Amino acid sequence: MVAHDFLEAETAAKFLFTDDFSEIEVFVQSYTPPQLRRYR
Repeated sequence: MVAHDFLEAETAAKFLFTDDFSEIEVFVQSYTPPQLRRYR
């Protein structure tokens, strides 16, 4: 998707496309949600 300019690399890194449960587990455990708001 990145190679065909459908997604930027930064955006694509937020998604996981797989059917491997061990890969999903690693992704969920290491996932850091994007910072949407900044509070003072």
